[in-house]
Amino acid sequence: MKKLIKPGVQERAEYVCDVTGKPAVAELRLSFWYEGGEHDKQELHAHLSRETASQVLALLQTRFPSLTLKEWAFLPHVSTDEVTPFVMEKLLALARRQKRPRKTGKRTVPRKDRRSPR
Repeated sequence: MKKLIKPGVQERAEYVCDVTGKPAVAELRLSFWYEGGEHDKQELHAHLSRETASQVLALLQTRFPSLTLKEWAFLPHVSTDEVTPFVMEKLLALARRQKRPRKTGKRTVPRKDRRSPR
């Protein structure tokens, strides 16, 4: 649940757990967008506290062991005022570690013939 702290031009928000009301540390989204499903075009969206997120994750991992967590590199839609400085520092460090393609100077598309047609 999102509670507006300071309405106006620059909005500040506080996220709290939809279950316990404690500060949220995780967000759970389950979107049904494949055609033909019984819940087609529906979504479950919840903000979770540390305790609730741990319980949900443990439940998912015991029922469905193939579902595993993976480390994510960077979320471009997260603004700096929505996360703690520690988390933002980790996000930026991960983004810096991502390998970027090197420029080799070679052209991938051949140059067109520059001679004028006669």
